[in-house]
Amino acid sequence: MDISKRIGPNCTHQKSAWSPAAAKHCSIFPSMEVNGTVRHIQWTPREIEVYITCLEKVMRRYVQRLQWLLTGSRRLFGAILERKVCILLDTSGSMGPYLQQVKTELILLIWEQLRKHCDSFNLISFAEGLQLWQDTLVETTDAACHEAMQWVTRLHAEGSTSVLQALLASSTPEPDPDPMLPLFEGDDLRRLAQEITKARSFLWLARAFRSQLQKKQDAEPKATAL
Repeated sequence: MDISKRIGPNCTHQKSAWSPAAAKHCSIFPSMEVNGTVRHIQWTPREIEVYITCLEKVMRRYVQRLQWLLTGSRRLFGAILERKVCILLDTSGSMGPYLQQVKTELILLIWEQLRKHCDSFNLISFAEGLQLWQDTLVETTDAACHEAMQWVTRLHAEGSTSVLQALLASSTPEPDPDPMLPLFEGDDLRRLAQEITKARSFLWLARAFRSQLQKKQDAEPKATAL
């Protein structure tokens, strides 16, 4: 969808798209200023309409994906793709103002994602010490998920933080001999936002090109039938 592939070479006669063309025939061809350089447009009206329609469709898909990623548990935890998951939750004193929101999102995560997509999971709360929901990963059943959600509601914030203990406790003693790698879905919110910004700039340019083409068409003398 890169719009730079759709326009012609630089104009060697005009310094600005808004100044008169110096060459005799240069003004015949529609032009647009792109990054400070005047470029001639090599599009037919039909081609630019098809391009704009496709780009608007891409924009709608991007926005739908972004909205999906920002709803429910995905807003805080993203999309969970792994089959075996251990969640570490900081419950030290510094988490006091935020813990209730995190607990609410974690309960959503357990029911929305872990229950549907994971084979096994565990939860570990850490502050000065550790509080394990289970000693090891357990099968993701409805009963286990209900028990885990109840466990989360009883957590509260206090004490200092011991991250290393939590990381050591969450690691698997024996590595999986045949791990399943998650599929890449491109759910990087920053990258998705960048793609949306790029698509918006392409759409703005395409609409500007369409306006220039329309002005050229309107300025052309109309042939009269005899």
